[in-house]
Amino acid sequence: MATTTGTVLTGIAATIDALTPASQASSGDIFRCGIGYIDTDSGPPKHRQVEIIGYGGKRVKECAEYDTQVIINIYYNNTSNAMVNACADADQIVVALQTWAGTNTISVDYIQHDQAAPSPIPGGFVMTRAISVHYRGE
Repeated sequence: MATTTGTVLTGIAATIDALTPASQASSGDIFRCGIGYIDTDSGPPKHRQVEIIGYGGKRVKECAEYDTQVIINIYYNNTSNAMVNACADADQIVVALQTWAGTNTISVDYIQHDQAAPSPIPGGFVMTRAISVHYRGE
């Protein structure tokens, strides 16, 4: 199967879904990944909802190598430790993705990342991290 940006997004979602947040409020407090935009009109989701948004791949140097951008948004409610948890989650996720990039079976060669940055939303905030993914298509 040829690797595409969609394949990469699915791999990223599976990697994040497999993680357990370092500081859970309950056993049900887990990462819940969705590929594409989620509805936040009624405020932040009740759990750590992860929104994964991909850009179409860009061919590199006339060969079967591609670069793409992926935006990872994690929504949090305003609680006393939410920012501390969000920063810990952001670090845990990027470490897991870098490990995945070195061991995956879908031809992702490496990822690079920007700093995770918070933005306020009604009732909470979203922690956003952009990553660049280099992969080999067929």
